[in-house]
Amino acid sequence: GADTVEIGTEARIVDFDRVDNGLLGIACIGQQRIRVVESRRQPDGLLVGRVEDVPAEPPLPVPPEFSALADAARRVVTELGQVYARVERRFNDAAWVGFRLSEVLPIAMSEKQALLELTDARRRLQLLAGLIETKEA
Repeated sequence: GADTVEIGTEARIVDFDRVDNGLLGIACIGQQRIRVVESRRQPDGLLVGRVEDVPAEPPLPVPPEFSALADAARRVVTELGQVYARVERRFNDAAWVGFRLSEVLPIAMSEKQALLELTDARRRLQLLAGLIETKEA
């Protein structure tokens, strides 16, 4: 069965296409963090549940000590081109930068999940800076 977590992201499907192997390729944009408050598995195996929105973090400009992370996010989003074509760019927003880097860095899913669950954009950037430092060493 699939692993489930308490905090996730509501996503909007923006495009879909059948890929070469016959599966359906789906492009989504994350809309809002959510918390699973109730879930159950139906007899057919489908997971269903009830969720509530996690309040958005208050706006916070990227602190100067993390400007390199904002620059890295800018480079990655630019290099990934079409993948981020429909995503609003907010390189001066600490939460936005932290979430984008959490998405693309080659880190364990458990680390990505821990970063998603944080409600403090500055702390997320601190942890990301440490992860990048560790990977470079």
